[in-house]
Amino acid sequence: MRLFVALCLLASAAMADTWVNGYTKKDGTYVAGYWRTDANSTKDDNYSTKGNTNPYTGTSGTKDGDYGCVSHWVDGYTDSNGIYHSGHMTSCN
Repeated sequence: MRLFVALCLLASAAMADTWVNGYTKKDGTYVAGYWRTDANSTKDDNYSTKGNTNPYTGTSGTKDGDYGCVSHWVDGYTDSNGIYHSGHMTSCN
């Protein structure tokens, strides 16, 4: 049991996400708060990058990464509706 708890804590620490508070744009449009990946030197691990899936919304990325879209493994996750999505290789459509 201790090993399971330790692994869960490590997995949580590996997911480097940041909460962005809701805000109002200059044109009056309200943007609700959301989770994003922590800033770093690459676009390839952003939820909005092609081949990636946002684990909070289930939305697939639409933007090109640093080198276009590179297929890679996505771990299984449970989305905000409680639906489990199994691990899979990404595809660049």
